[in-house]
Amino acid sequence: MAYRKPVSISLPPPLLKEVERRAKRQHQTFSEVVGSALRYYLDDTTAREAAWKRTLAYGTKKAKELGIGAEEDVYAIMQELRRWVRGRITVAIAALPVRVVDPGAPRLSVVPDTPDNRILECAVVARAQYLVTGDREFLALGSYRRVHICTPRDFLSRVLPS
Repeated sequence: MAYRKPVSISLPPPLLKEVERRAKRQHQTFSEVVGSALRYYLDDTTAREAAWKRTLAYGTKKAKELGIGAEEDVYAIMQELRRWVRGRITVAIAALPVRVVDPGAPRLSVVPDTPDNRILECAVVARAQYLVTGDREFLALGSYRRVHICTPRDFLSRVLPS
């Protein structure tokens, strides 16, 4: 058996209970579970560091190929990309027909949040093709009465030419 040196550690009570529960379930000692966790963490850290080094080497090679030599070059490229994306979004939004609607008395109860139901009512009354949102409850619906519910990214990929 390899030499082992005793150490003291302090853990928050919920973590301590979880380690004890796992040790019991796996028929291991507390020390064996903690030792396994540390080995896993160290192995994972080594793998992450190796992946980062490969990524950095690839990025350095590509930057050299593209003539990007300084942080200022990267910043300028990012600013140019942001302007391009904003321009495409502005064009897409400007091309959309806009209509003001009054949905009347509240009548839908499709999602748990009442104000969200009012938004859905407006989309239905306006005969909207899309409801663009990041709201998970809406997105889980997928569509409602011919209104496609999607994220901004999905919407742009549908309405903008590649």
